Amino acid sequence: QRDDVAAAGERTPACLVEEATVAYAPLANLKLRLGQRRVPFTVEQQISNTALMFPQRSDANAVFLAGTDLGGLFSGSIGEGRVAAAAGVFNGTGTPAGTGDERGLLYALRLDVSPLGAFSFSQGDPERGPLRVGLGAGLLYYPAQSYDESGYPGSELRDLRVSGSLRLALRGFYFQGEIIRRQRTDSLSSRPRVATGAYGQASYHVPLGDHFAVAPIGRLGWATEDQSFAPRETMWIEAGLAFFPAPKDPEAVKIVAQYLGVKRLTERENANGGTVQVQLAW
Repeated sequence: QRDDVAAAGERTPACLVEEATVAYAPLANLKLRLGQRRVPFTVEQQISNTALMFPQRSDANAVFLAGTDLGGLFSGSIGEGRVAAAAGVFNGTGTPAGTGDERGLLYALRLDVSPLGAFSFSQGDPERGPLRVGLGAGLLYYPAQSYDESGYPGSELRDLRVSGSLRLALRGFYFQGEIIRRQRTDSLSSRPRVATGAYGQASYHVPLGDHFAVAPIGRLGWATEDQSFAPRETMWIEAGLAFFPAPKDPEAVKIVAQYLGVKRLTERENANGGTVQVQLAW
């Protein structure tokens, strides 16, 4: 007896625009943004692609939030940026919220406090400045309704996510760490699905003359999904070097070579790989 395997595909509409927004600023420290953008739940989600320490965002962060969503965000700051807050409402139908068969609005809140001076949302300290400390917290609430393939309404769900962050920078050294927790319940099972994750990453920016700089980078991440029923624990280990041929504008030209190791502790599986990134921004 032979089992045949066949694959079928079909074209579907897709949005290839990662971020496109319009902004209105009634005051210097107040701004309203509308459009497709990342939901500012964590520090990782607030940093632009060109300012990331690694070629990709933390995998531990991606367990709880990934991609962009359509919505509006109102943000403001006081004390020369030492205290910054944001509140937004998003469509909630993309990767950041559900799996595609759910509908509901996604509500987001974010607060960042930097008592020793404003923190720019970039990963690293190429300016080699004085000590800065950043504390932050994020909240996501996603009440939604699920639907079956025929469009008939199914169970209702409540999804709550919280995050806390710490950032440190001093004379070229930069550290960023976050812890994230999620609890998701539905009216059908009434069993909460709980997940917890965290990561920490660091770099040290070393100038080599006036025309070159290098930074060793490292990151350790961890996440446990479905803790209340069938826990699945994963760990990520990353290390590498970042090269800056134009250190006065570190985002303009950047080369990153990194190692990535994934350990699925529950399944006792390991994977190893590497990435080389060449970034040119203008």
